[in-house]
Amino acid sequence: MPAYDLNTIGAYTKGRFGIRVDNAVDDITIAADPIFDVVGGPVKMTLLFGVVTADIAGAGSTILLNMNGTLADDFVLSIASADFAGDLIGTMYILPATAGGAITTDGGGGINLCPEWILPVGALCVTGGAAGTGTINWSLFYVPLVEGAYVVAAAA
Repeated sequence: MPAYDLNTIGAYTKGRFGIRVDNAVDDITIAADPIFDVVGGPVKMTLLFGVVTADIAGAGSTILLNMNGTLADDFVLSIASADFAGDLIGTMYILPATAGGAITTDGGGGINLCPEWILPVGALCVTGGAAGTGTINWSLFYVPLVEGAYVVAAAA
């Protein structure tokens, strides 16, 4: 086992990816469900991933991620994923390698890092294709681009 303490790991992670914010989303809904809010100015999102923490159930369970900006600059980060009903605890989701692709899963192995995005002030949302049950814990890493810009987990 490597002799890395948590302070060393935390310093490396923050230096490589930026600041981390987490948010758990219970039960997939059809409506756009905000998971993170960008406040005070634009940020560079360096990494976004989700991990299933309660098994996903419900036929037709798909998700897509989009940004609902406050200045009419809404945009889609991914198109709807493949049906992920039946995905078990520990399954990971990440943005596609190119804009306009579907969210990808680890398929039981590792996954490539997602592309970086500049996010405006607004809400980063997850939208389901059908109502389902299960929980996904989302983690977003970012770097503020202007003084006063930050990201928080959206209120449930």
